[in-house]
Amino acid sequence: MAHQIAFASMGGVLLAARSQKQYTGGSRAMVVFCATKFREELPLRRFPLDILPPQMPPNRLSPNRRIGPMTPMRAFWTLGLIFLIRGLLSIGLFAQEVAQESHEKSDPAVVSLLAGRCLECHGQSDPAGGLDLTSIGGLQRGSDSGDVLGKTWETSKLWEVIATEQMPPKVKLTDKEKELLGQWVSRGARLPAEPIDRLGISSDYRAGYDWWSLRELAPSPLPIRIGEVQPDIEEGWPVRNMVDSYVLAKLRSNGLKPNPGASPRSLLRRVFNDLIGLPPSFEQIEAFERNPSDEAYGLLVDELLKSPAYGERWGRHWLDVVRFGESDGFERNFPRLHSWPYRDWVIESLNQDMPYDRFVQMQIAGDQMQAGAAGIAAAGFLVSGVHNTVVGSSDRMKRIAVQDELEEKIGTMSQAFLGLTAQCARCHEHKFDPISSESYYRLAASLRGFSHGEREVIDEELERLERGMEIERARVLAQLREFEQGAMKKASAGELSAGELSAGSAIPLPVAAWDFESSGLGLAGAEKSAAQESNGRIFYDTVRGLAGHWRGGQQASRAGLGGGLVLDGRSYLETDPIDFGVEEKTLAAWVKIDPLDQSGGGVLSLQSLDGSVFDAIVYAERESRQWMAGSNGFARSESFGGQRESDPRVHIAIRYRADGTIEAFRNGVLYGRGYRRGLQRFEAGKSQFLFGLRHGPAGGNRWLTGVIYKAVCFDQALSDEAIGELAREPRLGWNLQEAWTKLGESFAKQRQAYRSELERIDRELVDLRASVRKKIYSVVSNAGVGPTKVLLRGDVYQEGAEVRSGGIDSVGGPRGDFGLAADASDAQRRVALAQWITQANRALLARVIVNRVWHYHFGVGIVDTPNDLGFNGARPTHPELLDGLAQAFLEDGMKLKSLHRRIVTSSAYRQSSRPREDGLSKDASNRLLWRYPVRRLDGESARDAMLMIAGVLDRTLGGPGYVDVDYKDTNGTTYYVPKSQEPPECFRRTVYRFNPRCERTSMLDVLDCPDPSATAPKRAMTTTPLQALSLLNSDFVFQMTDALVDRMEDPQQADTTISKLFRSVLLRDPTAEERVQCRQLVAKHGTKALARALWNSSEFLVLD
Repeated sequence: MAHQIAFASMGGVLLAARSQKQYTGGSRAMVVFCATKFREELPLRRFPLDILPPQMPPNRLSPNRRIGPMTPMRAFWTLGLIFLIRGLLSIGLFAQEVAQESHEKSDPAVVSLLAGRCLECHGQSDPAGGLDLTSIGGLQRGSDSGDVLGKTWETSKLWEVIATEQMPPKVKLTDKEKELLGQWVSRGARLPAEPIDRLGISSDYRAGYDWWSLRELAPSPLPIRIGEVQPDIEEGWPVRNMVDSYVLAKLRSNGLKPNPGASPRSLLRRVFNDLIGLPPSFEQIEAFERNPSDEAYGLLVDELLKSPAYGERWGRHWLDVVRFGESDGFERNFPRLHSWPYRDWVIESLNQDMPYDRFVQMQIAGDQMQAGAAGIAAAGFLVSGVHNTVVGSSDRMKRIAVQDELEEKIGTMSQAFLGLTAQCARCHEHKFDPISSESYYRLAASLRGFSHGEREVIDEELERLERGMEIERARVLAQLREFEQGAMKKASAGELSAGELSAGSAIPLPVAAWDFESSGLGLAGAEKSAAQESNGRIFYDTVRGLAGHWRGGQQASRAGLGGGLVLDGRSYLETDPIDFGVEEKTLAAWVKIDPLDQSGGGVLSLQSLDGSVFDAIVYAERESRQWMAGSNGFARSESFGGQRESDPRVHIAIRYRADGTIEAFRNGVLYGRGYRRGLQRFEAGKSQFLFGLRHGPAGGNRWLTGVIYKAVCFDQALSDEAIGELAREPRLGWNLQEAWTKLGESFAKQRQAYRSELERIDRELVDLRASVRKKIYSVVSNAGVGPTKVLLRGDVYQEGAEVRSGGIDSVGGPRGDFGLAADASDAQRRVALAQWITQANRALLARVIVNRVWHYHFGVGIVDTPNDLGFNGARPTHPELLDGLAQAFLEDGMKLKSLHRRIVTSSAYRQSSRPREDGLSKDASNRLLWRYPVRRLDGESARDAMLMIAGVLDRTLGGPGYVDVDYKDTNGTTYYVPKSQEPPECFRRTVYRFNPRCERTSMLDVLDCPDPSATAPKRAMTTTPLQALSLLNSDFVFQMTDALVDRMEDPQQADTTISKLFRSVLLRDPTAEERVQCRQLVAKHGTKALARALWNSSEFLVLD
């Protein structure tokens, strides 16, 4: 049997040289020939006889055949046998070399098939059944069950599981794939010596490192020369740039030709909307119709690209991609009142034509790459997504919440910049793209060193102006106090015995004080500008509105009874809006808590008028019988860790320092420990005080049951000494209004003059401080990041190997981590990530943004999945064009405006949208661009156009957004309810809308504006009856209709009014037939009905 096996292994080789002609070359030549062929063909396994060439009958290899006398032929076979035996004895000497050569001999199609269908389970790392199919060594080792090759290929275990469709277990092999593997097994099952990297090879089932979007750019020569006119196409259709060359070549190869150019009106509506999101005027269209030359069009494009409206238009597109929202999402969905600087940074950066790679880097590490507000605002990208503030109490839930948020950040970043869904590798290596779990956790290590928060940025120049104004204010205030002291001394000589003036007190004058104990009238106020002696104190016997300054709005079933403000758990008092601003402050009250076992009630609260932002003295909201500094969403709230309350009657004060430190005092003694959570400014005219309610609107467990005797607010953080003295002195004052009455009119006028000057300075200071100290919702770096470990199967309790900050191997650049130390700071990690993501694979970076820009110009990208250029994404319709544009984009310094110019000046962009039978039959979806695709205006463009046409558009750039919703907190959840009508301050461009999650206005909703809870790389484009109803009957449409008609209607000239409406809305004159129909409509239903009909027309809503 041994010689049968040996000859079977060499049979084909020997027969190849068995002719007498070959043999006569001499035995030495034969040995060399056999040795060479042996080294090339030895399969390292037993071959079945039936694969031998048909020229050799099997019986010639029979071991029972009688051997006769030595003949030349027998000498030939003997020589072969001797050589083979010697070769088998020495096989160990060159088996390694054979294995290395097997890589070259292995079939690439087989390697690709194995990578796509087998290596997910049978890879190097813990292969299923012990069978490693990544290399020849792994295959030879077999599986846990033993040898998988067998004596013959038909009986091998490897072929058996393939032939019987046991493997792969889920999606079965096709007949063609089984045939390929059968041939592979029969030929020796060659595999490379080095293990196959399943992530490195693309197949029909997954992408590898060689996937089309990961390769270097390969722009091909232009198929049609630029400048060449096409005589077979109407109007010549000149090839104006590379866009036209590639598009036209693709059309011709598919038996199609493009449309001729669009009309001047259609083209201008198209390019105005695409570049600035606003319609042209009738006059601009008339001018272009008179001169529609390429030069005139080019100048118009340049003008639009220079417009500030360009950044507003394309900023809105980018905010869709990065899921920018102005609330947290999840159950509580608290508003983010200072996240708008990121939106403004995006708009400004686009208007400045910032190079795209810098634009990307700034959003990852802007706060570390550029000092000041701009860098901090840019990094707002990282915290513009949802943020779970309700994570549960268990350790597992907290860990899961952290990992969920990291996954969301990684997913948004990788899709927005790289067009890859890296988040899919959190629990296992990506099923379709070459992204390992290790790569995912390297990205996680780069992004886990910061938290959501607000950062204060100070403008030094404005700060100097602020200090100057504060000095001026102090001078006027000193004059006022000197005047009041003299006046009060004069009044004190009379009948003001109820007041007490005492020297040496540490207590300054409060901005407001209330005494409910001494009067049955309830709420009253005292002013900071009231009289006090030098180093003295005035106790106020406060009654209703000392100078008419405070007018408490009572909303209680029982309030203001003698002996204190009695609160029954369903009662509270509120003041009118305050006329001063407060930031640093001290709140204090003398109160009786009855019963002690109650939860969440507010004693004294300072809040915004809608209750969305507040600071309050709160009893037992989170911890039984403990005091807390209540705030919106617990933004400035932590446990003081103080003692449980045992005394119903108590003095409680909370001090808010300028550095953000918050401390509580019980009966004048520090309560527990303080903490630092920042300050909230409460603006004049926008804030008020509440008594007996944590914050408005009333509801839930916000009510207090008990009695408030006195309350006071200071606009500074009192010293420990002052708070102690305040707690020991329960009397608040005397009747100043009566005092001023006795002093006479001349004193009152002089006092009012000082107060008016102070109010002027305060108003200017409010505006200045808003600019000096800008709060920005952005990243807040954590002190210590800690190690990052791979979570096996994504389980937060199954930690694997530790990884360091790094990127995705398949994207390119340096493999593995960034070379940072294990304890690298958040700043180092994010700066390294920003540099890697813009340098590792610039071809991929360019392809993604070029395709995204193309998508917004044509309604669909060259790749119809802008966020996914991986395996599950679409394939490019014009790959040469995509690479050509990407190459030009890089050569232009990654300037987006150059890319826009190249696209919108092409003939492909400027062609008509007219349908043709041949185009519809061959390319109904218009993916080859034989015509310009018809598109409906998006919701923002429709609203902005209506505002502009109605003549009420506020073109103010930047700043806090307009708010068209009322929002309120109900049981810890914030609800946003659209206002019934938008006030004039809402008539700004829609990109400046305060944009909370889970809420949209009805018109924007029906026009498919996305919710910012997730990235929206492409919007839905629906057609529904609700759209027509909204555009006819919504409050906003009625408002715009009223404004439009009021501006244009001429009651005496119906035809003139009709022409004005058509020119404004549809940008053309009405036809004769339309004019007759419009006259009839106006006569029967009025001009406003016509205006609403025009708003709702397809001609207004659709770009052709």
